[in-house]
Amino acid sequence: MNTLEIVHLRFSGESLDTLNHLIKDSIWADGNGTEVVTVYRRTGLETDIAVHIRHHHRERGNLPNALACRLTAALRDYGIVEHTVWEGMP
Repeated sequence: MNTLEIVHLRFSGESLDTLNHLIKDSIWADGNGTEVVTVYRRTGLETDIAVHIRHHHRERGNLPNALACRLTAALRDYGIVEHTVWEGMP
């Protein structure tokens, strides 16, 4: 089952570069490399970042990805964070 997890951050007060480094450090610290991670910033709104984490599970109903959970926890200090899990359509 293909899965997409989205970690969305609406931040204030912190620079985009600082948050980008924090996100990249979290990704590299995970180290298992089974995910494909892409970071987006919202066009026209400098305070929104979305991190897309794509991975594959053998079964439906698996728990959220550990990287996504750690990233969500780390970003809570910088603003409002939403973590959602999406399953691919068969």
